[in-house]
Amino acid sequence: MSVSYPYNGANSINPCDLLFVDGERTFPMGECGTRRWMELAIIDGSGATVFHSYFNPGIPVDNRFAKKGLTDEVLMRAPSFDSQWLLIRELVKCKHVVGWWMDMERSFFPEQLDFCKQLHCAQARFSPLVGDYSMQYANYKNIGMWDAFDLLGLEQPPGHRHRAMTDVSAMRLIWNWLEKTQTQNLLAISKKSDPYIPF
Repeated sequence: MSVSYPYNGANSINPCDLLFVDGERTFPMGECGTRRWMELAIIDGSGATVFHSYFNPGIPVDNRFAKKGLTDEVLMRAPSFDSQWLLIRELVKCKHVVGWWMDMERSFFPEQLDFCKQLHCAQARFSPLVGDYSMQYANYKNIGMWDAFDLLGLEQPPGHRHRAMTDVSAMRLIWNWLEKTQTQNLLAISKKSDPYIPF
């Protein structure tokens, strides 16, 4: 499964087949130094919740993430990510899935989400609009999701930043802005026969 990069619009996709994913994970912990799942949120193109759950990371986190509400009390009572994986897999299978930094996001999932219909990278789509171009890497400097959100001046969804449900809802708003803005520009180009896209 490849990851789509700009300009990968999704206007023709049924909102039920377009999913946005965001997860919260620990710092590298334990003997193997892995990052462990703490929370996952999935919403569809209409904003409806498809899946949201906390996960027991399997080792005490000593309330390191309590400031954003991920306390030991919440996490230690939650199911493990592995116990929920088959359900999650079924929900995202054969869907268009959007993540902010998709290459990173997919790396935490079994099979790297290769069973999805298409993976979309929102960061790669947004960064060329405002990011600095790097001659060294021949690409645009990546921009953080909340930096992008603040640049657009969008109204923040309910909840705290850097929580899965809040972040995934914010990402959907950015994606919708991209869909609307880039569609308008393409329509303008078709009228003017101008090859330049003034994002």
